[in-house]
Amino acid sequence: MDIKTVKDTAKEIEDKGWVLIPEVYTEELIEEVKKEYFEKKDIFAEIQRKKDMNTRSIDVGFHTITVCSSHRKLFEQNKTSEVIGEYLGGKHIMNTMSISELVPKTNIYTKDIHRDIRGFQGSSKLWLLSVIMLTDSTLENGATWILERDTNTIDKPSEEYFFKNAKRIVAKKGDVILFDGNLWHCSGKNDSNASRVIMTPVYSR
Repeated sequence: MDIKTVKDTAKEIEDKGWVLIPEVYTEELIEEVKKEYFEKKDIFAEIQRKKDMNTRSIDVGFHTITVCSSHRKLFEQNKTSEVIGEYLGGKHIMNTMSISELVPKTNIYTKDIHRDIRGFQGSSKLWLLSVIMLTDSTLENGATWILERDTNTIDKPSEEYFFKNAKRIVAKKGDVILFDGNLWHCSGKNDSNASRVIMTPVYSR
């Protein structure tokens, strides 16, 4: 991305709290990443069973980059790299990451209204969340709901307020969403016949 586009894209996050960057990754790379994850998914499920973690997270693989070597390719220089640096104001690190699979007719915890930062940070840019689409994200299969900056609240909103004011973000496989960690959001309900799969790296200064 050229300098002007990088600045404009970062400003969009400043203004509304999120931005969609299309076609960051190729179909070939996304399929390679998914294939390795599903081949090794039982490793992450077994860790959760040993730690007696909540069963609502059983379709989430935490820190997959530590086991799946292909996942590291997603973090080589790409169209989001300069935008993340521009928004956070310089050097940054990947703080955490996971893969989340929204299986039809299941009750994964990401369907709850939440924000990933545990306490409201106001205007501070503590975390920038990223959503890498490993499948298409549609209204039918659970596209993310998010409160934009001008409707976001300090305290957790009621379901009535949230779903009245939240936006749905539809995206294609290989696209990336970046959004401020202060924003309330949740995954939708998957009424399709296939899983919606995303990767969620979190960046901090």
